[in-house]
Amino acid sequence: MKVCVFGAGAVGGHLAARFAYGDAQVSVIARGAHLEALRRDGLRVNLPDRTLHCTPKASDRAEQIGPQDVVVVAVKTTALPAVAAGIGPLLGPDTTVLFVANGVPWWYFHQHDGDETGQQLPLVDPHGALWRVVGPERAAGGLAYTACSISAPGMIDVLSVQPHIVIGEPVARGRATQAPSLRMRRIATALESGGLPCRISDDIRMDVWTKLIGNLAGSPASLLTHLPLSTICDDPAGEALLRAAVNEGITLAHAMGCRVPIDADYYLAPTRGLLHKASMSQDLDAGRPLEIDSILMQPLQFARARGVLTPTLDLLATLARLRASASGFPPTVS
Repeated sequence: MKVCVFGAGAVGGHLAARFAYGDAQVSVIARGAHLEALRRDGLRVNLPDRTLHCTPKASDRAEQIGPQDVVVVAVKTTALPAVAAGIGPLLGPDTTVLFVANGVPWWYFHQHDGDETGQQLPLVDPHGALWRVVGPERAAGGLAYTACSISAPGMIDVLSVQPHIVIGEPVARGRATQAPSLRMRRIATALESGGLPCRISDDIRMDVWTKLIGNLAGSPASLLTHLPLSTICDDPAGEALLRAAVNEGITLAHAMGCRVPIDADYYLAPTRGLLHKASMSQDLDAGRPLEIDSILMQPLQFARARGVLTPTLDLLATLARLRASASGFPPTVS
């Protein structure tokens, strides 16, 4: 199976190594010093118990790699317009494109129940570029549960002791009981063979909301305080803030038809052990654009459209938006 990882940063590089160890023919799209290191020394992924080393074909131009069976897009959602502009040469007639990201995915309403099926989301897919170039029928979603970082060009450190990933296709709920498709099974098999547990979801939107609710609360709180979530939780007022935000996120998920079977304690219990800042705060430190639109503004657009009251999330999003603007990366909407 030919797999190209478009955006071989921390998460993308980790996945590229897992695919390589799962006997896939792997290539990567990268840039800068990271690209040069990949070309020179290959890719090293330091796990808690061992190091994975592979030598994927590396380029900054998709036309040098050509059509693939699977393209894994593992970039921040702020970089998706650049993906739309450059992904074309990787796409063959049967290519699957797996988008591994946080926030509301651009394909959310493809094969959806009700009147919104086929609706596009300009906040996360400006001008419908991905809808047009990739096409929602190729798209699948991925949620990576792995804390990792680029420690040096060509080298990735994985901090999670039990990293895993969830993948799935957007399907209407009436089809959710069908067996996983062949393309999902092939991707899962390769990742599992590479040592990364992979669950195929029969309701990927439910899994999107399960992770998104935590990001809705934790990302702006960490961004605004510049603190790890564990430190915020140690303060009674900080815990109350996170709890209120999570509860509003759960209510919104229910309004979207995803009755996530969890409560605020589901999120807060593991948060007490998170000693690193949320990725949005890390992006601010690194001078990168912040994923305000996909993680905060798009869900709150959903809330307004459905009459769901989200006062805590509205406040967090407003302050996060102002912080992003002050850093030179204003979101699309105010």
